[in-house]
Amino acid sequence: QMLEKGFLIALSRHPDDHEVRRLRVCVERQEEAYRRSGRDGASRLAIEDFGHLLLCLNEVVYIE
Repeated sequence: QMLEKGFLIALSRHPDDHEVRRLRVCVERQEEAYRRSGRDGASRLAIEDFGHLLLCLNEVVYIE
């Protein structure tokens, strides 16, 4: 659900099934890495990383 919401906000579209699967694994791995390193708020940090990833995609257009 968070992945879909992020896609809609950042890209104005729904992710396809392949994107959902890959990104879910990515977020889960990030969360686990934060937990192993002892960081507080591992879930929040992993979701923040996901948000940064979305903004770095070529689909995002910046108008100056």
